[in-house]
Amino acid sequence: MIRESFDYVDYLILKKSVDDSSLNQQVWRSMAAWITARQQNGRPLRILEIGAGIGTMIERCLDGGLLSHCDYTAIELEPGFHAAAMQRLRFWADRHAYKFEQQKPSVWSLSQANKNTVINWIQGDALQIGAQFGPGSFDMIIGHAVIDLLPVPSCMPEILARLEADGAYYFSLNYAGKTLFLPPLAADQKVFQSYNHDMDQRFPGLDWQPSRTGYLLGPWLVRQGHRVLAEGDSDWVLQSIPGQATNLFIANIIDTIETALAGMPGLTDWVLTRRQQLQAGLLQFHASNRDCFGLKGGQ
Repeated sequence: MIRESFDYVDYLILKKSVDDSSLNQQVWRSMAAWITARQQNGRPLRILEIGAGIGTMIERCLDGGLLSHCDYTAIELEPGFHAAAMQRLRFWADRHAYKFEQQKPSVWSLSQANKNTVINWIQGDALQIGAQFGPGSFDMIIGHAVIDLLPVPSCMPEILARLEADGAYYFSLNYAGKTLFLPPLAADQKVFQSYNHDMDQRFPGLDWQPSRTGYLLGPWLVRQGHRVLAEGDSDWVLQSIPGQATNLFIANIIDTIETALAGMPGLTDWVLTRRQQLQAGLLQFHASNRDCFGLKGGQ
């Protein structure tokens, strides 16, 4: 269960537009070309998305015209996201002249002419995926802004085993270890080092640094025998603008740091200054991320 000082659904709504402008377009085009070619084989494309949030990646794929004939399985741990995802996808269908049908409480279809996408929404833990699906169950696995939250060496082999032998993966917005606020403050280095350290303590005893997932993931996949076809930066770069949604997004980042580092000496003053700069429109926010697309098992 998510526990934050802000409304997480609202945050994810704001985050979609930020992510849309940040995703690495070369990596996205490589993924899109693979999907387009794959759907020419005459059977539904089977996609699994882990950590589906409120369904914004489904929207993004629909907006890109990528899902012409698709069975899309979305796994999300947070139970409160189900209703938000269904509402957003129903709204998307209305705006794009698609027919939305709720076949079951968690099975929805979006159809238009010869296009049909069936979404199976599962409230569950991606770390338990082996108990839900057999090996080779999917053509593609997507993980958007979630892989850096997982114990990659211990869970990803089982997740990737759900792919067909010639299946593909698309892992986007993986944090790459660098956060920057401008103008600089004397406490910045301590704050950001402490935040990365907090991330890296999530999985004690595991030889993995979640704070550097963006840089570590590609080489790790290659060592596991998979192919990386496209990889590149997808940084967040934002300027505060009073009264705009951008400010709410940056405010949520500050809240996250404050919660993670609660009790750290000097943090209260740092947070107060950053919030004042944010409200005055004087704050810039940068965070490094990386995207990765490739094929399973060297195929």
